Amino acid sequence: LLHSPIRRCGQTAARIGAGYQRDGVQPDLLGDDHDLGVPYLLDLDGLVAQTRRYDLQGFVRAWFDGRLPAGVVQAAHDAALDLAGVAARELERTPAGGLSLLVSHDWNVLLLRESLLGLRHEDVGWLDYLDGVVMTRRGDTLRLHWRDINKSLPVPLTTSSGR
Repeated sequence: LLHSPIRRCGQTAARIGAGYQRDGVQPDLLGDDHDLGVPYLLDLDGLVAQTRRYDLQGFVRAWFDGRLPAGVVQAAHDAALDLAGVAARELERTPAGGLSLLVSHDWNVLLLRESLLGLRHEDVGWLDYLDGVVMTRRGDTLRLHWRDINKSLPVPLTTSSGR
């Protein structure tokens, strides 16, 4: 279990870990990872100003459509590729037959759903608790699954900045 440094994500990961322990499984609790937080945040003050300008869903739509001022957040598609790259990295480290659970927050799942799977929250709904994108890796291919939608991406993933 690896989670975002955002407090509620750590709490969720701890509860999942406790559930596994009750079932006699000892999970590896790896703690938080900055890359599962909001590494795409470039200017906190600018972000606060933009979130005051829009409601939550309006802010997300403005970000995903590229309508926020430059320098506030990384472009949505690049941020989604970076997040998928974190998952690909962790899946590469997962022992054969193992399971990695990456606990993150709504913005990250929305990024993956829209930017990589083409699913807008206006069309498929906001997230439910514990909703997420399932990812599997086989060699140099990362496969993303959300409900009945699937897509494969080549690994390594690169953004427009070449990362």
